[in-house]
Amino acid sequence: MIIYGAGNTGRYAIFYYNREDIKYFVDTYKSGTMDGYLIKNIHSLMDEEKNEKIVICSYAWKQIAEELEKLGFKVSDEVNEKTSEEVEEG
Repeated sequence: MIIYGAGNTGRYAIFYYNREDIKYFVDTYKSGTMDGYLIKNIHSLMDEEKNEKIVICSYAWKQIAEELEKLGFKVSDEVNEKTSEEVEEG
């Protein structure tokens, strides 16, 4: 799976999911690494299969989901808004 969002909510996803299942992170504004994972830009997704699981961990998840769907990806909504609220409280 690929996690979209390398902020606090994305960091939470590392603990929410099995670490071995996460391939890398994608972020609109950040690059580099986070907790040992590579952070790539959205263009890197063009090399992925369209059925690759992408979990959005961002407050802007609705807009990101729309953009990814335009690119032909199916977006998972497992974390998204609920996780954003948990991170704020946590």
